[in-house]
Amino acid sequence: MLRGTAREAAAEFLGTAVLLAFGSAVVAQVVLSGQTHGGYLSINIAWG
Repeated sequence: MLRGTAREAAAEFLGTAVLLAFGSAVVAQVVLSGQTHGGYLSINIAWG
């Protein structure tokens, strides 16, 4: 079981990985669909 600082570091790592995966997936969707299923606004919303 993780405790203290190790638990906080693991949570930060997992949260960052989820946000990066989500943002990259939106970029891939827009690029691969030729902007028929989203555009620059979708990318900006996904990355915050």
